[in-house]
Amino acid sequence: MLTLLVLGLGACEKPNNPIDTPDDGGINPTTESYIKVNNVCEYPFKIFIDGNYKSTINGGASNRYAVNVGSRRVKIEQVSGHFQYPLQEEFSVSCINGYEHSFNIPTIRTGQIKVVNYKSDPYDVKINGANKVTIAAFGTEIYEVDAWREYNVYLKQKSGYIFYPTEITKNVKVDANYIYTIEIK
Repeated sequence: MLTLLVLGLGACEKPNNPIDTPDDGGINPTTESYIKVNNVCEYPFKIFIDGNYKSTINGGASNRYAVNVGSRRVKIEQVSGHFQYPLQEEFSVSCINGYEHSFNIPTIRTGQIKVVNYKSDPYDVKINGANKVTIAAFGTEIYEVDAWREYNVYLKQKSGYIFYPTEITKNVKVDANYIYTIEIK
């Protein structure tokens, strides 16, 4: 039980004597706290706290916000670097008197490629030239991949053809937290 308490406070750090060394204009340690956002992505994100726009944080940068204690809603929204859908995440932060609550964004850095086979024949799947799996007749496979990348998906009929197999090639641009579907019909 003690271990959980120590781990639970691992993301919170009490600033060095916030009364004597005010930062961001100083905070009242009995009613205020800090939220520190670290952008670990190469793309900029807009930061909203309790529905109010605070700033845009560039890739690799951090920003610190003075907030009132209690539960705070934080929303991040990707500004650029996405193909079609900007990543948006929303979560709560429980702010404790005088503490800094630090977290990394984005927490989601993957997307998915989903292949659905509506045919009665199996297909081999390659993503960027790497063999993945054979999709069974009328089967579905989902592959988790890094976001904000373009992938070449190659599908080749494995059996059930007369003269030559059906081959399908698709280039897919994957954004974070989205599923891209390729259908074999």
